[in-house]
Amino acid sequence: MNINSRMRMYLLMVPLMLGFNNISIGEIVVKTYHDVNNNGTFDADESLVTGLTVIAVDDKGNEYAFNDDGSGTFRLKMVPSRMRVKVAGYNSAHRQGVAGPTSIFFANDGDEIDVPVLLAEEFNSNNTMILVPCFEKGTAADKTNSPALVSFPYNVDGVAQEYGGSEVNPRMDATIAQLGSTWGMAYQLKQQRAFVSTILKRHVDLGPEGPGGIYIADYSADPQKPTISSINLEGFHPSQGPPIELGAINRTIVSGEITELEPYALTSIEDLSKRASYDIDAFNKVGQMAYGDIDLTEDERQLWMVNTYQRSLISLDVSKKDFTVTAAALKNYIIEDIPGIPNTEYRLRRCINVGGNNNLNGSEAYTDPNGIAWDRNKYSIDGTPDYKRFTVANTMNADQGTSDSEVYLTWRKGRNFSYEIPVPKEENYTVILHFAEPNNYQTGDRLFDVLAQGNLVLDNFDIAREAGANHKAMTVKFTVPVSGSTLKLDFKGEFGNKVREAMVNGIEIIGESTVKSGNLRPWGLDFHNGRGYLGLVNDAMYTQSREHLMGYVLSFDPDNIAAGFKEEVSFKLDYPRERASNANAIDPQALRTAAWMPWIETWDQMHIPLDDRLSFTGGLLCSYPQPLISEINFTEDGSMVINVMDRWAHQTGYMNYSTILGNKTLIIGYASGDILKAFKEDGGYDLEKSNKDDG
Repeated sequence: MNINSRMRMYLLMVPLMLGFNNISIGEIVVKTYHDVNNNGTFDADESLVTGLTVIAVDDKGNEYAFNDDGSGTFRLKMVPSRMRVKVAGYNSAHRQGVAGPTSIFFANDGDEIDVPVLLAEEFNSNNTMILVPCFEKGTAADKTNSPALVSFPYNVDGVAQEYGGSEVNPRMDATIAQLGSTWGMAYQLKQQRAFVSTILKRHVDLGPEGPGGIYIADYSADPQKPTISSINLEGFHPSQGPPIELGAINRTIVSGEITELEPYALTSIEDLSKRASYDIDAFNKVGQMAYGDIDLTEDERQLWMVNTYQRSLISLDVSKKDFTVTAAALKNYIIEDIPGIPNTEYRLRRCINVGGNNNLNGSEAYTDPNGIAWDRNKYSIDGTPDYKRFTVANTMNADQGTSDSEVYLTWRKGRNFSYEIPVPKEENYTVILHFAEPNNYQTGDRLFDVLAQGNLVLDNFDIAREAGANHKAMTVKFTVPVSGSTLKLDFKGEFGNKVREAMVNGIEIIGESTVKSGNLRPWGLDFHNGRGYLGLVNDAMYTQSREHLMGYVLSFDPDNIAAGFKEEVSFKLDYPRERASNANAIDPQALRTAAWMPWIETWDQMHIPLDDRLSFTGGLLCSYPQPLISEINFTEDGSMVINVMDRWAHQTGYMNYSTILGNKTLIIGYASGDILKAFKEDGGYDLEKSNKDDG
């Protein structure tokens, strides 16, 4: 071969060798799979899913369709360059995974890529039972025929036969002797069993496992009659976090009617009408010991529980049928140690709607159009309440700081009376007093002095003169330095032309600096699209200010909780609400309010008069709503449904005593819960502000 021939051969080989770089020597394989546990990894027990399409685009913009084998595997044989791969067809039934490659990613020749897909839960109403916990006041051990857990078909619609209807009767799946008082529930479909958690409910006995009890109703052997077993997490040392504590309660058991000499007793007496108890140790511990909500992760491998005593999240591996509680399987995360916890420090603002404490015509807790959260009458000494409906002028005056008319229709009056208002810190406080002369008094008819901390701040004060007329709202503002824990206001009547009587309609106290307002109280729990969701409230227990009540839903990664919480939605809990009862009544109903109130530790903090008028059943109907975010759920469009439970319902029950020993007034506590909706907007959640508001 001569030199020219060799050159021609080399020249032919060079473009041929260069061309090899654009020829596929393998393929790109994409597999779409159901990522049950949302970890972005195609695990051995997970399966492929169909219903999506896959295309690729090369570096020149040419589009290539993958070959679909019909089982969830897609192949591309021609790979001319690094490819931009797009997975399409996501919808409400097939959603993008939360980890790993999803809708858009890049791939090279020879790559195999697993694409996680979240499938909507399949729901068959024809094969679904509803499980409901039940309660009965008194002791538990002897209640072998009383239901603690009942079930009925999802599709029933109407009244059960045992109550005079035609629908199927609820089925008793567990007795009170087996479970005691329970609330949280999580159903493990793969193992066909329900986990049920203990709740502390005043006047109602705990089950055999005490505060730490988790009960298991196993339906796998017999769907009509579950096998009941239990575990107790009290005292366990987990692999992460401190030893688990669920709290303790002082209770005794008696066999007869309970007297004031038995403040901690529950009774086993057969007659339900004679089981009223004081159960005084439980009153403040409701929501602060045992469990809140429980739930399973979406792969059903981990059971998560809210520990209300330590304010922690507990996780337990329940993936095996015959799981056991071991340190390795158990973790205990103290919530306030996790990054992302909301701040509960605020300036004090306490607003008192002055007047009476009885239900009829008493001063009612409510939120005015200014967003001012008024509390019912509290902290008053002496004086008498009064109420009258009249047209009030000068309401909602922004410059003068007046409220709406409801504040001025109730008042406290007397020759000498005072308010001793607790404050959290020694500092200067701004005081705003609200007045409106309710009678047809003219200048000089009513005169009185006001003293703050013993110092005269208003001398011969004349409402009609200062307001310019009777029936006209006005305010007076001044600053008071406070040493100690109480701000005292004295009202002293002077000789007027018609009365020697002081009066006041409303009192606002505003602090200078921020203080810790309360504790974060966890309860509600859910798992959705690979994240956990925790509901908490700020209980405002320290400041007792309705302004400081807040609700939060925080999300977290159950596989990496140390990464911290993300605040999904937060909202004030002083929003206006319809009354718990007598909603249409024009006159005030102080004991029927549904306005959310700060958590209380003692009965006296509520200022509910036990000598008020009783109902026809012989009980005192009353409300004192205290919020707990009890449950979180998600709708098909991704909106969040937030359930707010009333702690008061668990503190009182039906026809039981207060904590005032010797007082036999029977209490009927109104349960004043709520359901809120937060819709998805701009990548986050926005709370529904009006009826049918969907963003």
